[in-house]
Amino acid sequence: MILGIASYRDDRSIIPYSLPLSLGGAALSAFHYLLQKMPGMADWAPCKQGVPCSGQYINWLGFVTIPLLAFTAFVLISLFLVMARKGDE
Repeated sequence: MILGIASYRDDRSIIPYSLPLSLGGAALSAFHYLLQKMPGMADWAPCKQGVPCSGQYINWLGFVTIPLLAFTAFVLISLFLVMARKGDE
């Protein structure tokens, strides 16, 4: 929502604040995807009670899960933010 408003107002001052958040989200999504797809990493899971971190609610084509979709979105957002920063220089 905040990035949408910044885009509408052509406000590029938000890039230094939102880029680290987007990269952190990509890292967390990659970790969650590895927890789902690599059985050996299930021991690292911080989720010991309740809903397991390795649970897969969707599994399209055998590899597309919610963390992969989130990772893709975070990478695209980061790419667009870097491109906007380059266009600002």
